[in-house]
Amino acid sequence: MLYRVFLSICLLFGFATANLNQQTTVLKNVKEDSATIDIGNLSIGQTGVIIHNFDESKSIITADFEVVTTSLNQSTVKFTYIDYDNTVAIPYPKISVKNGDTAILNHMYNTSFIVAPDFESFDLVNKNFSSQNFLHSDLFGAYLKTINQPVPSQKDFTNFCKINNIGTIFFIIEGFVYVVDSKSFAILEEYKVKKEISNNTFMTPFYTNIEDIKLGLFSFGENSISSYNNYYSKLLGL
Repeated sequence: MLYRVFLSICLLFGFATANLNQQTTVLKNVKEDSATIDIGNLSIGQTGVIIHNFDESKSIITADFEVVTTSLNQSTVKFTYIDYDNTVAIPYPKISVKNGDTAILNHMYNTSFIVAPDFESFDLVNKNFSSQNFLHSDLFGAYLKTINQPVPSQKDFTNFCKINNIGTIFFIIEGFVYVVDSKSFAILEEYKVKKEISNNTFMTPFYTNIEDIKLGLFSFGENSISSYNNYYSKLLGL
């Protein structure tokens, strides 16, 4: 019991922190694909969305953006227009990003899921970050099973998060918790956990109750992850 309490206390000390609360501001100095916002001290790779307001009651998301430079009081963002999947032939207005448009930083960052090697690590993070809306990792496991991919790539993560409006992923690797932006895959926060994770005692591809995630019959690639720590460290560029 004392050991578990010690783990929980250690988990709360962050080595690299960013303000991950949603913040709203306006765009300035809009150019072809960049603009500035009056929020500084951000992490490179933080993301958000740009909203065009028609009036007080009508608005539409027109673009995603990513922080590319930051200073004390201001940051530069690069934006890309959203390509909506139009399966019902509803016309979508093509609206250019303009000065004065609303920028929402850290959009959907409070919705996440956890990539952990075992239940103990999964449960520890889930309980300590009580303000997060964690979707269960079984959802991602089921997604990987439907696409016949037992070794998830960065593209698999980003596609799944886009479908389910997930803003951040919590990876537990070698005693650290890494909070990762689901779009840019930038590491936003790090937390130290006083817990050694053995490469020989992990679930594959991560903690999930979904079983038999197998490579497709005509697919190429690895059938399983041989070293949890090594694989996800490489995936995050650690």
